[in-house]
Order: sequence, then C-alpha cells, then structure tokens
Amino acid sequence: MTAGCVAEQALEADGFDTVVLDLSLPGRSGLDILASWRRSQHLTPVLVLAAREGPRD
Repeated sequence: MTAGCVAEQALEADGFDTVVLDLSLPGRSGLDILASWRRSQHLTPVLVLAAREGPRD
C-alpha cells in the first residue's frame, strides 16, 4: 500500500486537530487527497508541504 493511500485512510479513520500533508506522496498526490477531503466537508486546518527540484515545479 502506498503512502498516499495510507494517508487518505488515516484521515478518514481518525479525528485530527491539524494535518501536515506532503504534496508529493507516492500513489496518490497530497493535492488530490486534500481536494477529496475538503469535498467531504472536513474543515481541519492543513499545512501543505512541497519539496520540488527546480523553478519549473
């Protein structure tokens, strides 16, 4: 199971006060996970992290 899938399952299974979410998760992007979570009306604050290689990213 990929990290993206595990993260998505954890968000659905537990209540969190805050979420730290990486955009570059393998298997499912953090941005996709966040969009899906917000569509489900979750309002928990999310800190989004992104590490990219260059200016194009």
